[in-house]
This record gives sequence, structure tokens and C-alpha cells, in this order.
Amino acid sequence: KCNYAIKPSSAPPDPDAVPPNPQLGPPPPPRMPDTVPVVPVAPDLRTLQEAAEDGFDQGRLFRELRFLALAAFVGVASGLGVSAFKISVSLVNSSLYVLTTGQANMPEAVHVLSGAGGFEGVGIGRLEAALIPALGGVLVSILRAAGGGFGGGVNDFANQVEKGRDFPGGKQLLKILASVAALGTGNSLGPEGPAVEIGASCARSSMAASLGIDKRRKLLLCGCSAGVAAGFNAPLAGVFFSLEVVQELLPSVGPRLRTGIASLLLSSVVSSLTANLVLNEGLALRPAPYELGSVPALLPLFVGLGLASGGVALVFKAMLNEFPKIWDEPEESLPGPVGSAADSLRQLPVEARPAIFGLFCGFVGLFFPQVLFFGYETLDGIISAGAAAEPALYLLLILGLKAMLTAGSLAFGLVGGTFAPALFLGAVLGSAYQQITYGALEAATAALPAGTFAATTFSDLLAGDSLPAFALVGAASVLAALFRAPLTALLLLFELTRDYNIVITAAASAGVASLVSEIWRQREDLKEAEAARGKGKGRFQPDEMGVSLYEDPSLLLALVSVEEVMLSEPLVLSPDDTLVSAINAFETSRAYHALVVDRDGSPSAKSLRLGGRFVGIISLGGLSRAIEGTDVATDASRCIRDACLPRDKCITIKASESAGRARELLTNLRMVPVVADANPDEVLGIVDEQSLRVGQKLSSISTTRANKLP
Repeated sequence: KCNYAIKPSSAPPDPDAVPPNPQLGPPPPPRMPDTVPVVPVAPDLRTLQEAAEDGFDQGRLFRELRFLALAAFVGVASGLGVSAFKISVSLVNSSLYVLTTGQANMPEAVHVLSGAGGFEGVGIGRLEAALIPALGGVLVSILRAAGGGFGGGVNDFANQVEKGRDFPGGKQLLKILASVAALGTGNSLGPEGPAVEIGASCARSSMAASLGIDKRRKLLLCGCSAGVAAGFNAPLAGVFFSLEVVQELLPSVGPRLRTGIASLLLSSVVSSLTANLVLNEGLALRPAPYELGSVPALLPLFVGLGLASGGVALVFKAMLNEFPKIWDEPEESLPGPVGSAADSLRQLPVEARPAIFGLFCGFVGLFFPQVLFFGYETLDGIISAGAAAEPALYLLLILGLKAMLTAGSLAFGLVGGTFAPALFLGAVLGSAYQQITYGALEAATAALPAGTFAATTFSDLLAGDSLPAFALVGAASVLAALFRAPLTALLLLFELTRDYNIVITAAASAGVASLVSEIWRQREDLKEAEAARGKGKGRFQPDEMGVSLYEDPSLLLALVSVEEVMLSEPLVLSPDDTLVSAINAFETSRAYHALVVDRDGSPSAKSLRLGGRFVGIISLGGLSRAIEGTDVATDASRCIRDACLPRDKCITIKASESAGRARELLTNLRMVPVVADANPDEVLGIVDEQSLRVGQKLSSISTTRANKLP
């Protein structure tokens, strides 16, 4: 039985009421109201703010249309900005290399593409060309000194929005100009990161002071999707890039993002159309026609390509993370000439590092010009079957050089993104993988008796020119694994090819590659986080543009356990409490969730230290739904036990698990109960977004303090 019941009203009698007639018997009982009188509940500040932002009133339509117009403006501005950026890079690139070599145009100047669009490794033949990337490094250092450093990437944009900081527009403009200098001179980086930051900058510049925090988050996503859409002329890929990658930096947007899908689509489409009108170009990548044999028979080969792509992505990301550590002071110096060289390298002034590595890039480019950045001509040559003229070992050498130069460029202070290098690595890997596997199939076909089932199957697989397809799938797979964005990679591939068959094979490859990357990431996160403690004093922060691969929001949270960040004294209700008493408890505590704990008849309390058995959870919304339509005559004594979400349906987390795991669960939940490791029926507290933000901040402060200790 419930401990509480609704008492009859003690209001004074009505003086105008008709007196009872003894002959007619006793008067009928007074009519009770159909529903339980609901006590007005004052929601917490976040609920009030969300309601105000969503505009649940007559002006909601006008406000939504106004926000869509703002998203369209961001799309137009992003398209114009990315177009100006591309034109600037192309002008710098072609002018310098054409003037240096004396050729008529850019392809002839670098000798990367033959007249038929092949993939040849002929050097420039002019030693002066090696100085061009070094010139870009000098310009980057000048711009960095002029602005007192550059701002962060999209990660920093997200922090600005969350913490309400001002937008450093001047530094961001200098950073974009530095990326023009680095990419225009051929350094081994990519333009999509700057394109994303251009879109994000347009969004940040459009945020009025009166715009609510939820709308600010959505507008930032609009800017990032518009940048990708303008960069590739692929609006759908831009939308999914924001949903898969950028949204991870704004976890609180997740549950309420459905209302912003229209704005994402609008900004991406408008940005793509604007860039297309200005640049008058088609797709960023132009794959050659290809032929695929039996798609089901090819699936095992593409699964193998996914495994290889996942491995390449892991190695590339490890290089991106490890190369900046060359500037750290080692605990013990290496012996011999190697140690002396390392000590001398660390003595290089920060201002000279970009130019020195630019000179190294130029020297490598004399012999392997494919590793430098000359727009998408080189990548187009790979996916246009031009790589078939090169042996697989040569392609793998190009792959290793490209990865090393890209990681080194960022570590030495050059500015750019990793999106295009990831596509390049995947395309080269796919081409080499196709040559190796098809060579093995040809050898097996020749060894098998003619007419057998195996020989016929292998012959069918070898039919047609499939190298461009393997290059495209490899590019999508490495991209999916590196950024953990398989849907973005698949949509980009589909928008480039309009071929459903290749998307099927790419789904298998990209899915496997992403799985390999995710499994390895979960294994290494805690190790990397622990290694971050007490290390990295004075570490140089690379200016990678776009979504930084050096920063993972889960790393800081991996340093702490759920028990350290949980709320240990949430609102606690007894399963025998009535709905009305629960409403009063919610009103008093201003909480949104409550734990339902059976204390064996003891009264309710706000502390879990009294112990008890975990029964379930109930939210303010669930309580309101339970109250609706409740009849006092029949349901006056209805208990929380009947309205709460039972224990067996609750998603819980153990106290010893990392807060990073809690962050993953909170992507689609408002709160997660924390249970004891030894007894899942013993609840210790709850963890929500606010507690995670506090935990992440404390972890950051702890790590910073450890880095500053001698």
C-alpha cells in the first residue's frame, strides 16, 4: 500500500447550496474532478531556455523561418569564401610553378600528369622549384608572428560557442591566409580543413548576441557543412560531416538536432550552388569510368581493403600524434649522433621550422612530385586509372612519403588540413591493393585447370577495368576510419560517382575500416590519456585546420572514472510515493530526473547514503504523462512504482568505468544511473551532461597543473 493518499478537501460549505430533503434520502456525493489537480512545476533553467528557443508560441514559425534565412546566408557566405580561397590557392600555385619552370600551364610545369591524364613520376627538373614550399613556410611564419599565433580549429570554435567567448576574427583571417601560402606553394596538406573553418567563421560572424545557445550550436553545424559542401560540391556529404564529426564536439545538440536538419540541408545546398556558380566547375574529383564484375564475389576483396585502410588510418593518425613530440624535452638524451641531431633539432627557433620543412618538401618533390599539393590533379590521376602504370611497390613508397610529409608539415608549423591527404592515401592504397590482389588472382587462374568453377570465378573477377573503383573505395575507407565518419565517406563517394554498386562495396570496406579504427581507439584512449599526464610541457600545438585529430574530447574524460564526476545526491523517491507527492518533490528540488529506490519502508530522502534497492527512474516528462487523465476516484493512490521506468529497462553504468563511456551513453540520454561494480541493484548516483562538463574541466585543470610541475 502507498504511504500517502489524497485527503478530502477542507473548504468551507457553500452558503448558496440547497439543503438536503429528508424524504429524498441522503444527497448524492459531490462530483469529483476528472483529473488530479496538477501542482504547477517550475522546470529548471535549461528547460525554460529550451522552451524559449524552440518558440512554443504563435511566433514559432516566424522565428524558424528567420533562422532558416540565417542558415541560407551562412551558406552563401561560405560558398563565396571557399571560392575565393580556392581561387587564391590556384593563382599562387600556378604562378609560382609556371614562372619557375617556364612552362605554359600547371600540368606541364610539374610534369605530374601526362597528356592522357596518367600518373607519372617525372620530376620538375628545376632545382629552383624546391625553394617554393620553403617560401610558403616563410610566409606562414610572418603571418603567425603578425597575429600572435593562430586560433584553434573547429574544436576551438565549439569551445567558443559553449563558453560564450568572442570570435577572434583577425587571427582566423590570418590563419586562412597562411593556409593559402602553405597550399599555394605545394606543401603536403589539404584545402578541406580551411574550407570547413571558412564556413565555421561565417557562422560565428553571423551569430547575434540575442541568438540562443541551441541556435548557436546549430548555426555552427550549418557553417561546417557548408564548408565541406562548397569544397567538394557535395552537399549531402557536408550535412553528414557535421552530423558525424562536428556534432561530437557539441554533445548537447544531439537529442534536439532534429529541428535543425532543414537548416543544415539549406546551408549545404546554397553553399554548393554558390561555389559552383563562382568557380564554374563540376565535381572536385573526376573519377574515370570503371567496370566492376560480380559485386557479391568482390565483397571479400573489399573487406580486405577495409582492413588495410583501417591499418593505414591508424598509422597515419599515430604519425600525426607522435611527430609534434619531437619538440618535447626527453627524459634521457639518446646516445651518439642520433641524440646530438635530435638535440640540435629541438634548438631550432619556432619561426624557422615551417621554412625548413618546406625546403625538405620541395626537395622530395623534385623526385616524387605526387606528394606535393597541386590541387586535385594528382588525385584525379590516381582514380583515373593512371596509377596502373606504376608498380605496387612504388605506390606504397608514395603512400609512406605522403603520410610522413603531411604529419611533418603540421608538426613543423605549416597550416592546412588532413582531409585531402587522407583521400590521397586511400586512393594510392586502393590502387596498390588492386594490383597485388589481381596479380594473385591471375596467377591462381593460370595455375587452375581451365573450365573449373574456381578458374571461371577468378576470370569473372578479373574482367573489366576496376582499378579506379578500388582507388575510390580505398579513399573513402581511409577517410571513414581516420575521422570515424563512414556515412560521410559513403555519401561523398555516391555524389562523385552516382553509382549504387560501388557504394555497396564501399559500405563493406568503409564499415570494416571504421570498426578497426574504433576498436583500436577504445584500446588506446586510456593509454594516451595517462601518457598526457605530466608530459607535453611546452609542446608545440600543430595548426591542423578543420576538426583536429590531435584533440579527442574523450581523452580528458578517460582520465577520470564515473564515480569521480557523478552526482551523488540526486532526487530520490520511494516506489510507494504517490504521483502527487512526487510532483511536490520535483517542485521543491527543481530536478528533472529522480531515482526510485526501495528503502524497505524508510521515508524518502535526498541522499543515497541510507542504502536501498534500485527500482527504476522517473523523469519530469514521464511524471507529467502519468498524471494526464488520472481519475482521483480510481487512481488517487497510484504509486511511482507503476509509473517509473523499471530497473531492467534502465541503461546504467558502473562506477569504475571511464567518464568517456558515460559521454557516449549521454549522446541520446539525459541521465544515466551509476551502480556499484559488485551489486548492480545498488545505485550510487547519476551522471549527466553538466557533471561531465565539470569533470572534463577538472581533468583539464589537473593535466595542465601536472604539465607545469617540474
